[in-house]
Amino acid sequence: MTLVPLHGSWEVRTPFLGARYQLTAVYGPQQITELDVPVRRARIQTGSALVPATAVATRALRDALKQGKVVALPPDQVTTVSPAIGAFFCRPAVTMTLAYRLIQTATPRVLLGCARRTRDASGLGLGFEVLSEAESPGHAELALATKNAAIESLIRKVRRVSMEIHTL
Repeated sequence: MTLVPLHGSWEVRTPFLGARYQLTAVYGPQQITELDVPVRRARIQTGSALVPATAVATRALRDALKQGKVVALPPDQVTTVSPAIGAFFCRPAVTMTLAYRLIQTATPRVLLGCARRTRDASGLGLGFEVLSEAESPGHAELALATKNAAIESLIRKVRRVSMEIHTL
């Protein structure tokens, strides 16, 4: 299971993963209605399967993980499905719990990934970081804190991360 920031990195990393693996990704409708169909079409062109960002997603994503497929989740997507409040840059923020719930049933490896500009700005590089502490079943607070801390660290380490940091 890879956690891919929604803003910026999502559009770079998910086509890469979809072209190489059987990818199942969460999809939420676009805020600008006219963009919904073209964005959805672009996201499935590499063979990725999309599941709606609703309560239905949990079953589809769990089944994909159990079948050995790669699952992509946007850890910075605001969700109404069982959210929690966790610290993010020392401020309370709505935190997605879907990744943790999937860990409880499918026990996947958890990776945080981002796309970032190369030093010479000639392109983008893709990076992954294993989040071992986030894989601990039965420790929800630790898993959520680990995920948020890893995203904070990524933002601090990579000054040219190709994602927008939105105000919480």
